[in-house]
Amino acid sequence: MPSMANNLIIFGTYWNERGWVEASLAQIDALNPAEVILCDGCFDPMQENKSTDGTREIIKAWCAERPHARWVEAVRQPKWLSWLTLLIGHNKASFSRLFTPGRWKSLVLWARNHPYRINQALTFQKMISMSTQWQAGKWFMTLDADQFYTDDMVQKIITYVNDADAEAGLLTGTERTFFGDFKQSTTGYEQRTYNNMPHRIYRGTTVVPTRGLVVDDWMPQSFTLKHALRNELYENKVVTKYVGEYHHYKFQPHDPSRLDAGYQLGDRKPPTADRTQTEPYTGKYPQTVKVAFKL
Repeated sequence: MPSMANNLIIFGTYWNERGWVEASLAQIDALNPAEVILCDGCFDPMQENKSTDGTREIIKAWCAERPHARWVEAVRQPKWLSWLTLLIGHNKASFSRLFTPGRWKSLVLWARNHPYRINQALTFQKMISMSTQWQAGKWFMTLDADQFYTDDMVQKIITYVNDADAEAGLLTGTERTFFGDFKQSTTGYEQRTYNNMPHRIYRGTTVVPTRGLVVDDWMPQSFTLKHALRNELYENKVVTKYVGEYHHYKFQPHDPSRLDAGYQLGDRKPPTADRTQTEPYTGKYPQTVKVAFKL
């Protein structure tokens, strides 16, 4: 663990992200978390489960230099084993959750997802099981290779996760999405404000398809598909705090075809035209992006 580390655990996911990986790792260093677990691999069982563009080698070297960092491969399991793993959950969960009606009903709903979504959730559960820092009261966040937080947001995250008296259980933010290049963006693509944002850990917190957050102890018997697939049950239970805007670059700086390739994974679909209408961007870029791409 780095000295004076922040009260934060980061779970990052990467697959053929050579264009973003170094800037992403620099951002993790800026957040200075207590623990980092990174995944290199693809959740789609039809694809090779490793990066082939040098991303894995960069991640392994970065983790080797940091005692608080480790890396794993994406979880890929047969459907029957995935169902069992979803039921059991990570090794930090309470055994009593297996006897709640909400857990069993939610399991049926989760298992209806595409293997891509199930493998993604199981990979995050594996990361939780591996974590040495995971415990109630701490904070964690998932992180995509092409998602970057403004400098102001980074400082707010650091301040808030270290505040023992903070009331919120979820930090939220607006996504500014860039298509094609750094010059055009929109805030209309992603409406979820919790996407890859810091969550406080509660007893029974787990990640489920499709990257939703639930707490086993909060599952009602009237658990619905909407609850199972989204974060709304979690959000309605906790105090949220808005901390600003982050950037999501939906392109590869050295490979324009990568965007289309990404939408061919699992059950992902390209966005509708109304979600990709962009305007010129004249604001500031996160420092790690400015340095990496000389903006």
